[in-house]
Amino acid sequence: MNRFLQNAFSLALFAAFAFLFSFCQNNAADKKTDAAADAKQAPDTTVFSTERDTLIGFKGMERAAYTRPAAGTAEYRYQRYKIRTVDMNSQPGQSITITPLDSADGYNVPAGITGFFAGVVGDVLFMDIGTGPSLREILVFNLKTKKAVLKSEYVGDPEVLDNGKFWYLRPTDEKEVTKMPDCPERAEWEKNGFTVGYGQVCIYNPATNTEVRKSEWRCVQMQ
Repeated sequence: MNRFLQNAFSLALFAAFAFLFSFCQNNAADKKTDAAADAKQAPDTTVFSTERDTLIGFKGMERAAYTRPAAGTAEYRYQRYKIRTVDMNSQPGQSITITPLDSADGYNVPAGITGFFAGVVGDVLFMDIGTGPSLREILVFNLKTKKAVLKSEYVGDPEVLDNGKFWYLRPTDEKEVTKMPDCPERAEWEKNGFTVGYGQVCIYNPATNTEVRKSEWRCVQMQ
């Protein structure tokens, strides 16, 4: 009787070890399979092959469908135009090609205009020019006439208003500011090693190609 019980116990113990070994092997295989699948499905963060909605450029620009067919190249599809940008190797800036959606013929922003694409609103394309963080230039390009209609230095954060007009700050020397604006963040900026600059409020109307310089100023953080 004791020998029978010993044999039965041994068989049960052997079966338990066999089951445990098989389970561990299967689990390890599943983990390897999952890891391989995850590695295979990892997204390419350099080149995007599917369109995605994004907001490019200054605040208030139209939303566009966005693709990146190759490194250093991007395409933006708006309601009326397709914009293609290619990063330049010889200097800071982009080559910009415009193609109206109702035409197969595209054209480039003239070679003498070098900067970075900053968005589209209606029939107007915006470019940001410069390499420094504080004092830069804005260029407004009319997509119908194929001509630059505004070029100005700016400070702060430009934006297109709800009425379609372009609001920006034109840099101004402190001695030319006739009504000094409040600057509650001045102490904090100077504490962190920045300086204070001033910008005159300007509003450009693309529809009439006119600009109004208001008797208003803002203080801005400068490096």
